[in-house]
Amino acid sequence: MSEPLLRLVDLIKHFPIRSGFLMRQVGVIRAVDGVSFALYPGETVGLVGESGSGKTTLGMTLLGAYRPTAGAIWFRGSDIADPVVRRRVPAIKKAIQVVFQDPGSSLNPRRTVRQTLEVPLRVHGLVHTGVQVQRRISELLEMVELPWEFMYAFPGALSGGQKQRVAIARALATAPAFVVLDEPTSALDVSVQGKIIALLLDLQRRLGLTYLFITHDLSLMRNVATRVAVMYLGKLAELADTAALFSSPRHPYTRMLLSAIPVVSDEEEALKPRWVAPRGETPSPAHVPSGCSFHPRCPEAFAICPRLDPVVAATDGGGLVRCHLYPGCTPAEGVDATPTPS
Repeated sequence: MSEPLLRLVDLIKHFPIRSGFLMRQVGVIRAVDGVSFALYPGETVGLVGESGSGKTTLGMTLLGAYRPTAGAIWFRGSDIADPVVRRRVPAIKKAIQVVFQDPGSSLNPRRTVRQTLEVPLRVHGLVHTGVQVQRRISELLEMVELPWEFMYAFPGALSGGQKQRVAIARALATAPAFVVLDEPTSALDVSVQGKIIALLLDLQRRLGLTYLFITHDLSLMRNVATRVAVMYLGKLAELADTAALFSSPRHPYTRMLLSAIPVVSDEEEALKPRWVAPRGETPSPAHVPSGCSFHPRCPEAFAICPRLDPVVAATDGGGLVRCHLYPGCTPAEGVDATPTPS
């Protein structure tokens, strides 16, 4: 396997909880709590989990929207968790882009498509004349299968799918290597979702893009992702090749998610795993349970689970899992394996 394009090492992002007249810190929200994994050139890693699992916070931290509390984000030999590094290496900003969930709110309604696409080109010094701007914007619109005339349209005149194509074109303007896709189809009509997914996959093949695809839709990941990472309460529960994760999931939480996939036919129902029925609600990341954070909902929890937090261990299939059911995941008694923010 080639060298990773991006590697997370014990990444932590905690948000302080403040209260009182002096706004003193009284606690923390453990949004991302010691996540480590790598992304390789040209692959799509699906990042899944219930609401509150920390997947969007992880994506925004990779983009630099949030400063990590601790940990490292290695990208092309630079630790971009350090904001000074991000400022001193302009190429990083061009190489990492994002497509947001709702194109209606991510596009400025007062700007034409041309003005929207021109901003990243000008900011990064990729064009210098009006002719260059016109040519590059025409190329970008062609990439996302929109007529060049759309450059003069305002977002209000576009459909949801057309707006998302413009948002994708904006992300491609700087010729990035890595794109965070934050639920890019969840705000679209079902009839449009498939076309946008097909476009993203075609662009990935043509441009050699690497995707982090954030979603709550596991069934979508089965057809899109190279590997799938499952998060629960800010921690990585499991990471595996897509086929392996769907055929033989290891973590009880992954099995619970797969069992909860909605289906519309008896044939699909027969294909669903029946390991465990969904149970309980995700606790608040401000009040994470002791030990393994999943133990209050886990049907396979045993005596050690409330006492010790498991660590991530490699599986024989080349994946990762964090559960006391597997060798290597249980630290020695009395050893706190939870990453500590610096």
